[in-house]
Amino acid sequence: KVLVTGGMGYIGSQHALHEAGITPVIYDNLSNASARVLDQLEKITGTRFEFILGDIQDEQQFKLAVK
Repeated sequence: KVLVTGGMGYIGSQHALHEAGITPVIYDNLSNASARVLDQLEKITGTRFEFILGDIQDEQQFKLAVK
């Protein structure tokens, strides 16, 4: 698994990782994106990726996400 911060804004990145056999875990605060992106990613790849709502500026929250 690979944690992709801001991952809701980079559909192509998740698709490329998925095609390479890597499972992305998307970590995003949705400040510039929508949770609907998960539905689009699932349509493109056939996989529902794990999503964590969070902000990398929140150090404690981020540490929990990378465990």
